[in-house]
Amino acid sequence: MNRIITVILLVLCLMGCASLKTKKYNKLYEKESTYKVKESGQSPFVGTWDWVYDKPGVRNIRIFIGERNDSLMIGICAVLNYGNWVSTSSCDNDGKTIPDVCIANPKRGNTINAVYCQEDSRIKVAYFDSVTIKLMNKNTLVFLTAGGEYWELPRQMVLKRVNNENMEFSNEIDEVYKEVQQ
Repeated sequence: MNRIITVILLVLCLMGCASLKTKKYNKLYEKESTYKVKESGQSPFVGTWDWVYDKPGVRNIRIFIGERNDSLMIGICAVLNYGNWVSTSSCDNDGKTIPDVCIANPKRGNTINAVYCQEDSRIKVAYFDSVTIKLMNKNTLVFLTAGGEYWELPRQMVLKRVNNENMEFSNEIDEVYKEVQQ
């Protein structure tokens, strides 16, 4: 009888340890997205997205993506290094968030490749020279950046969808990005 109880406890312990194993997302940074995007309705990129490596109080990154006319507006809020580095998007006089990234809404497909367009931007130094956003499935987004003014954000992030809400952004736009055709 003790052997059976010991085996059951051992199996339960192994199952518990397996559930604690951290899922690896690194393979998604290089992987091409094959997710099929529907052509009608709200952009599938729209919503609130949380970084998969969030640890409350230690590090959190939340990205808000809203759609307005033919553009996607992106706001980034981050708390890193136990709150020693905090960044939120700026707000206008009406309290609306000024987007950190403004990009043309792609007409089709699941990937956006864009470069900073200085002449269309209100500020002349961008956080990123280029941005790539890949929708891997309806609830997983890969956000990649390169170059630009150094920012504490990771250059590669996998995010999980929190909701599909279309956030309302300010009419002021700091940084404009232009889509690059592949």
